[in-house]
Amino acid sequence: IHAIAQEWKASEESIIDELKRWYNGYRFSRGDICVYNPFSTLNFMSKQETAGYWYATGTPSFLIEQLKKGHQSMFSLDGATARKDELMDISSLADIDLKALMYQTGYFTVQDYNPISKRYHLGLPNEEVRTAFMNSLVKHFTSTVDVRSSEKYVVALEKHQIEILFEHIKVGLSSFAYSVFAGAKERTYQAILLSMLYGMGFDPLSERLTNTGRIDVVLEMPKTTYIMELKLDGSAQAALKQIHEKEYFKPYTHAGKQIVNIGANFSSQLRNISDWTGELLSEEGSLLQTLHPKNSHSGVGSVSGSIGTSL
Repeated sequence: IHAIAQEWKASEESIIDELKRWYNGYRFSRGDICVYNPFSTLNFMSKQETAGYWYATGTPSFLIEQLKKGHQSMFSLDGATARKDELMDISSLADIDLKALMYQTGYFTVQDYNPISKRYHLGLPNEEVRTAFMNSLVKHFTSTVDVRSSEKYVVALEKHQIEILFEHIKVGLSSFAYSVFAGAKERTYQAILLSMLYGMGFDPLSERLTNTGRIDVVLEMPKTTYIMELKLDGSAQAALKQIHEKEYFKPYTHAGKQIVNIGANFSSQLRNISDWTGELLSEEGSLLQTLHPKNSHSGVGSVSGSIGTSL
């Protein structure tokens, strides 16, 4: 823990919190004792980075097929309740309970127990499981969109052509069935965005810890570092403002790369990205350009602003 804290330039307490958020949360009884995933915890200690170690091999295909058949939103299942006999009964494959299947395959765990109703409250145990779940959903539910690795998007981002990236993401999100997003929260949209970035050939970092908070997404390119803050039913401007208030970009200054700050907003009504805004900074953190969608009120084109303004 001490070595990781030094490497991350963070406190030991924050590293323990991060470890808990990613790999703790498994609960198998009415008691409130939660356990860590030992395999993933050891990998985290060895590699000193958060990743989906346990679920690296993917989601069982049978579970995906059942999710496709289900009439409920997959996200609304998070927080569902069930009796013990319902969780234990997966004998009939023709009429299997989706909550029981999620529990038996390790995607759901016990979060609480009501002794009066004798029902268990279920949910995704931690960030590792949530990330794996979203990766599988993107892979299997965006069949109309090719999200394979592409040099096109790498080149676009190196040229700071953010419009190309977001248009592709919008098309990908629109390929999901409307009911899929019922009950989805901000972290769900964030996880799906990360999964799509992975599918496009990038290696994004999620919830990157700083001394002022957590950055939603960090994307390291050869010549540019992208910092993204996401909102649900808020505004892109509010997201960009948070980047400034928390100074998320500061640790990436003087590192030999330009920096792009992006604020993006998801709309629960549209089930998609409603707006985004951004800015290009110099290696030292000075404003070079503001970045907007082509159809925004800022004017024709995707860049505007003055050169050399200090932040």
